[in-house]
Amino acid sequence: MRAHPPSGMERRLHVDANAMAELWARMLVTRTTSVVINDVDPDTLAALNRWSTVQGT
Repeated sequence: MRAHPPSGMERRLHVDANAMAELWARMLVTRTTSVVINDVDPDTLAALNRWSTVQGT
């Protein structure tokens, strides 16, 4: 996503989705099923934590 960002506001991903997409794409291309948590970019980790936390409980 950094190398070829989408153009136009209607084509932009949510900031968190954009952060998670890079990790997902890297795992898909390298056929990785898990990653070392310390190797994950802090912004990506924060996004993953925001989206995996149950709100309101």
